[in-house]
Amino acid sequence: MGGKMKGKVKVVFFDYGGVLTPGISETFHAFAEPFQKSRGINPAEHDRAWKKVKRLASSGKISFGEAQARTFKALGKTRKDARNWVKHCERYHLTRAKPYPGVVETLARLKREGFKTAVLSDSVYSATFKKRILKRWGARVDAVYCSSEIGVEKPARKAFQAVLRRFNAKPCEAVFIGHAKDELDGARKLGIKTIAFRPDKGAHGDFETNDFKKILKIIQLRDSCSTA
Repeated sequence: MGGKMKGKVKVVFFDYGGVLTPGISETFHAFAEPFQKSRGINPAEHDRAWKKVKRLASSGKISFGEAQARTFKALGKTRKDARNWVKHCERYHLTRAKPYPGVVETLARLKREGFKTAVLSDSVYSATFKKRILKRWGARVDAVYCSSEIGVEKPARKAFQAVLRRFNAKPCEAVFIGHAKDELDGARKLGIKTIAFRPDKGAHGDFETNDFKKILKIIQLRDSCSTA
């Protein structure tokens, strides 16, 4: 898929959940269940209440803490319950979230090869918090951007442009690695080359792989095409 790159790659940036680490839905419910049971919270009702306010938090209109306070109020619970839940969630991300095989090594190799690297995450958390997770993995990137701080989620142009501006890069000098159809399509519409990693059903990139360690080789191949 895709054609030759029109510019030498300068920056490589990644979605977070589903690309650097398994999506939260794959691992979170088992972690959440004991807390929910101890407070008499129905998981399905919890999910419905959270979905009503999640977008407000992930776009930075309200804080994660306030979003949880509203969620727990809808469930008939207290702000103290909400604060304890926030701590529970943070503990999950800092202790249970694991990178996909090859992530740490590939990020390090990309930096050694001279590429700038970044994370662009639709998240209720801050970039500082995401950096703590990456640090625990031993992973290093040049920048982290979260929707809660830039005010929009992917595939909004503003989200992708935040990364391009940070590195003074043109779209043709960037590669985005994602898994969701709308995000991959949004990047391609801007002229950013895409790699679909473990893509969702119906999602496609200029290249696709289920092996994170192959990402560097794909980028190097496209870089060589741009100078051919």
